[in-house]
Amino acid sequence: MAGGWGGTLMQNETEFMILDGTMVAVAAILLTVAHPGIFFPVMSSKYRNKGVEHQELPPSEEKAGI
Repeated sequence: MAGGWGGTLMQNETEFMILDGTMVAVAAILLTVAHPGIFFPVMSSKYRNKGVEHQELPPSEEKAGI
């Protein structure tokens, strides 16, 4: 992207797709291996469910799927 939208890399679709796809694959693998829930335990579902009772919904909300 150093050359902007008119640069040689942006003009060559094959190279651009390979580089872009590589970045997406690396990000997906890193998010799988190093999930944010590991590093932010307060935000993980394990922490939230620990010691917290589930609140029962009124029948109208249960049917609506809210």
